[in-house]
Amino acid sequence: GKAKARVEFGAKIAVSMTKGYAFLDRLSWDNFNESTTLMDVIEKYRSRMGFYPAVVQADQIYRTRENRRFCKQHGIRLSGPAL
Repeated sequence: GKAKARVEFGAKIAVSMTKGYAFLDRLSWDNFNESTTLMDVIEKYRSRMGFYPAVVQADQIYRTRENRRFCKQHGIRLSGPAL
């Protein structure tokens, strides 16, 4: 349904899954670019678990140069093909 809609409505959320548990990392009724949340979500993961994740599986919108560089610096494999 989204492809035909002129506007999106409703809340946007950022959810991370770890060992079968879902963590609500962000909830906003305001419009935002999802790619800007990745580093914050990864840092929240490190705070919860005590270490960085080995792999992050994310949609293409998250694979920006900045996010890829961040993941590489912390030894995290970011899913998907290179830009």
